[in-house]
Amino acid sequence: MNIDESLKKKELTGFVKFLGIKITRAEPGYSECEAKIDQNVLNPSGTAHGGFTMTLMDTAAGVCGVTRGRYITTANANVAFLNPVRSEATKITAMAKEIKTGWRLQIIDVDVYDDTGVHVAKGTFTFYRLAEIEGFEIGNLTS
Repeated sequence: MNIDESLKKKELTGFVKFLGIKITRAEPGYSECEAKIDQNVLNPSGTAHGGFTMTLMDTAAGVCGVTRGRYITTANANVAFLNPVRSEATKITAMAKEIKTGWRLQIIDVDVYDDTGVHVAKGTFTFYRLAEIEGFEIGNLTS
């Protein structure tokens, strides 16, 4: 499934689908994505693997980015892991907010909280803006 089909079906594909990441909100310049915490995403310390959290953040930032109607690709990511995602949490939510969109670059901030209210990560993502998404409608991102 290509990105156009993915947008029309309101579902993510590939690796992020495998991880169970879901889009829960998308509007121009903002998005939220969430993922369940289970034994499959825990590291030997019993906390969520940082790569899992990072993938959720990149996905939320990417969804936020495409709300402006262009394909994008991650150019840079700067992430601070603030607290571990403990196994007591059942899900984490990433909230992505556009900071600036220019002709070629887009800057997006992302915050991640677990369902117990713990702020677990904060990051800033820079995306390179590519071609316009033909026939794009924001409603294709949300249920």
